[in-house]
Amino acid sequence: EFNPALTRESLLGRLLEIWERIFILCYRTTCPVHTDVGAADGRRMWWPEVQRRVVVFDGADLDSQNIEILRWAGCNFANRSAGRSGDPAIREPCIFAHGRHGGADWRLSSKHRLTALLAHLTLVYEAEKLNLSNVLILEADAVPALAVEELS
Repeated sequence: EFNPALTRESLLGRLLEIWERIFILCYRTTCPVHTDVGAADGRRMWWPEVQRRVVVFDGADLDSQNIEILRWAGCNFANRSAGRSGDPAIREPCIFAHGRHGGADWRLSSKHRLTALLAHLTLVYEAEKLNLSNVLILEADAVPALAVEELS
């Protein structure tokens, strides 16, 4: 079963036709629906012609791959994810806690920005290694938002 809002005729569907490869940046549980096997419940995001060009990258794997840069930036995540899943940091300055006024600590957002930037740059590097000049990089959570009928 494919996403019914994501069709060849939608804006995103038409745009997908021009890319030689589509890199999907997902995080753990958001990845399976983008693979050719699909999610456990049978859902798949892409129709076969597009799926052949989709490459799925799990952000948790990219965080592990970029761990030395994260440590250099001041965070020690020994064998842990980079905090997006709510894992507590094990050492300053990466405290994932709530501030005095109940809001999320600003460093959580900064950490996410760093890991997201590194993930995107890693995908650009992957495209270069594959000698690809025409690659679309989409975050998994952006796909459903782009697939709404109002954009077609």
